[in-house]
Amino acid sequence: MRIAIYSRKSKQTEQGDSIANQIAMCKDYANAHFDNPEFFVYEDEGFSGGNTDRPMFKQLIKDIAKKKFDVLVCYRLDRISRNVANFAETLEILEKHNVGFVSIKEQFNTTTPMGKAMMYISSVFAQLERDTIAERVSDNLSALAKTGRYLSGKTPQGYKKEERKTDEGKKYNILVIDDDEIGQIKDIFNKYLDWQSISRIEKDYAINDIRTRGGYRYKCVSFHRILTHPIYAAADRHTYEYFKQLGSQVYDEVEKWDGSKGIAVFRKTKHPPKDWLIGVGTHEPIISGAKWIQVQNIIDERKRHTRRRPIGKWGILSGVLRCKKCGDYMRPFCVKADDEKFYYICRTKEITKKHQCDTKNVRGDILDKDIVDTICNLLSSDAGLLEQLETKKVISLDKIEQSKKEATKHKQEISKNEAAIKNLVMKLAESKNPTISKYATKQIEDLDARNTFLRQELMRQEGQKDGLDDEIMNLEILREAADKIKASDFMGGDYAIRRNIIKTLVNKIEWNGESFAVTFN
Repeated sequence: MRIAIYSRKSKQTEQGDSIANQIAMCKDYANAHFDNPEFFVYEDEGFSGGNTDRPMFKQLIKDIAKKKFDVLVCYRLDRISRNVANFAETLEILEKHNVGFVSIKEQFNTTTPMGKAMMYISSVFAQLERDTIAERVSDNLSALAKTGRYLSGKTPQGYKKEERKTDEGKKYNILVIDDDEIGQIKDIFNKYLDWQSISRIEKDYAINDIRTRGGYRYKCVSFHRILTHPIYAAADRHTYEYFKQLGSQVYDEVEKWDGSKGIAVFRKTKHPPKDWLIGVGTHEPIISGAKWIQVQNIIDERKRHTRRRPIGKWGILSGVLRCKKCGDYMRPFCVKADDEKFYYICRTKEITKKHQCDTKNVRGDILDKDIVDTICNLLSSDAGLLEQLETKKVISLDKIEQSKKEATKHKQEISKNEAAIKNLVMKLAESKNPTISKYATKQIEDLDARNTFLRQELMRQEGQKDGLDDEIMNLEILREAADKIKASDFMGGDYAIRRNIIKTLVNKIEWNGESFAVTFN
């Protein structure tokens, strides 16, 4: 039976159950109740039980997921956590991975029916606490939002942050109009209402070299983010009804939605509209509520009728082929749908109509074959790329084997030290001689410190082994991809498979208008 032992002692605790005593008692219990126990010990000394931010506890949780042991044993429940929710969360993880839990002091044992019942009771209280915390967070966020403070991180385009102070001297930020950028935001909304096409706006801005405040060229995703952000809209009756219909949590009474201020929105990222907190901000709006809603309706309508362009049979270099001159990706295009001849074109060149980049197009059907031939030649040449992959794999396997030997030595020394600690603890209990107690205590501390170091080494070796395992897996994937690309029927195979094999082997391919350069993974 594989047994994990977790022990913890706080910084503030001068007296009480030492790490060594906790481990010794847990081992005694395990030896008495389980057959042939194999021990995995996790120690956190100097850490509070108020939270689970402890290095060895985190490692314990990782090892639970790896099913490294069958039962977790601790001296007392509060060694795991003094927080009910954290404790129950740990129990849920244990149950999910079919790992039992035993607390010696409280006789808490989830391997028995009564122990499982206790676990369910703890889970109920934990859920109650989680719900209470969620409600408290929502209330606090709403309260802060009502002050008009800007709580998010990055300042939206068109605004800038200004610092304010409360009566108590606490600093906070509000949004004010950025005169240098407000015209750009209005222009984006107006162009979208006229053209109803984000890609057309992208082309227009690229041709005129209009860039973001960071100096980057606008992408479609940038325009979409601006057009759909409620912060630009006026908080008026139109937007009030709009968000009510969406099911968002609108916290300001309707009388405040008079259009003089913009909309404050919280919990927008990675949450559906029904979870958004919407209210009246303190900043000036840039777009009227009616115009903003009109834009949302167009975007929603176009989304319903837009069909994603299916992956074709051309362009296995898509996603790795870049223009050397401007750094943008090159995409495939075909003049005739039924023609095998196609080209790669730089996206910046295409969008700006050669204003920002004029790199020559390249025949895609020829370049695809040239790249595949180049890779195959390298794999078959004296460069010995396949031999290098095999050599790296052998080296990684040797490192894993050496790590296993070192781990065995560490475990043997830990067992020896634990036996010595146990004997010394028994002598301390029997002896009343202060001199013997003094030196025995010092020996126990030294042995315990040595074991702590050895266990940390074991954890380091385990992490190193995981990294080596990943490296071997990656080498095998590369080797498999190399074998497939060398196959005689590769160019006639499935498009998606060929493209994925190329992306596995190649980091990027740069085309300068005359020649290409390949960078391998």
